[in-house]
Amino acid sequence: MQFSVVITSAMLSALTMPFILNFAHSKKLYDVAGGRKNHDGNIPRLGGLGMFLAFAAMVTVFSIVQTGPVSRELASRGDKLWPFAVGAALMYFIGLLDDLKAQPARLKLAVQIAAALVVVAGGYGFRGFGFRADVLSGQLSWLSIVITMGWIVGVANAVNFIDGLDGLAGSLSFIAAIAFGIFYYQAGDALSSFLCLSIAGVIVGFLFFNFPVPKAKLFMGDSGSLFLGFSLAVMPFLGLAQAGTTLEALPGAAESQLLGLGLFPSITLLALPVFDALRVIALRIMEGRNIMSADRYHIHFLFADSGVKPLAILAILGVAAAVQAMVVLLVASMPQSLGYLLMLISIGILLILFRYAMSLKPDKAC
Repeated sequence: MQFSVVITSAMLSALTMPFILNFAHSKKLYDVAGGRKNHDGNIPRLGGLGMFLAFAAMVTVFSIVQTGPVSRELASRGDKLWPFAVGAALMYFIGLLDDLKAQPARLKLAVQIAAALVVVAGGYGFRGFGFRADVLSGQLSWLSIVITMGWIVGVANAVNFIDGLDGLAGSLSFIAAIAFGIFYYQAGDALSSFLCLSIAGVIVGFLFFNFPVPKAKLFMGDSGSLFLGFSLAVMPFLGLAQAGTTLEALPGAAESQLLGLGLFPSITLLALPVFDALRVIALRIMEGRNIMSADRYHIHFLFADSGVKPLAILAILGVAAAVQAMVVLLVASMPQSLGYLLMLISIGILLILFRYAMSLKPDKAC
């Protein structure tokens, strides 16, 4: 696999961050401390700008300079990838506006729905529940549209929700992007793998400035979390551009395999942020509060409030996310029934971790 893609995009991302830091400090564009925020001091929140620009530059420069199979696929499949480009831009820009000045929740939701509609209108969505086409591409194709819309908006917000601890949202997004990149590489889809690995790389460049060692210098902001969340949400569909959204198999895939990941593998791969968001939303609804209100119900806050150190929390949740990713990559080549069983087991183990976190008692010294 071309790990050079990750390294190159990481370097591009890392090189942009000092300029963004200087700009944010000069304009006093800081993340406001207090409430559920764990930081103090003036920390800029425009890391998403660096990641977005680095990714755009990576794709543009690579398509012009590089002469290998990826650039050729970019030329031949570029017109089929416009829904992802438009949707990602919409998500990024509404996040950037919110970083600069708080935007109404209804406006942000409307733009997110519009971005999801662009993807669905482009002919993309879940074609199956597992790794093969099934009723979601047949008599229940209408259900695929509903699920896909909810999935894109939900994952984008799930990544935004879990961005409450330095390095966490970036680390979890990196693990998922790498897993998607490996999946497409193994399936023989070089372009989809390139796009996923480029996203993983720009996250690495950002993490150099966001990791809590000793403390973060830069936050990704809503522009970063919504851009990454949208990108992760559409990664299961990237392979559908291989043959114009038909169900033809990839060069290295079995004839019955999809050109992307189905619903259950995608949920398994992103189970940690998705389940965390669903659990917190359910708790807020039961308490009669706005689902977007701030609190400390997220799994990382449960660990932090019990006295667990930030690096230990990152290690625990990072390992949990990596296990989910490895399970999906493992079951991709297995009989589907056995794959479902292993995915259910891995999700069950993750739910045990959530149950453990919920049982922790707050440390009065925190």
